[in-house]
Amino acid sequence: MDGLWLSDKIFRLIRDKKEQTTQFVMQGSTTERKDYNYMIGKFRALEELEDEIKEILDKGEKSD
Repeated sequence: MDGLWLSDKIFRLIRDKKEQTTQFVMQGSTTERKDYNYMIGKFRALEELEDEIKEILDKGEKSD
């Protein structure tokens, strides 16, 4: 399995999850504050994960 293919798939999954979370919040699918806070936390965790993966890939490119 190619590393670029795998990273592309992972990024696509993260982007899809972020989009789902954004749609959930923007559509007002919940009026509960705890659900809103959970979704925002989920979105931020996905962003952090995406940033960490990008950083790992950047380090790999620099060492090549």
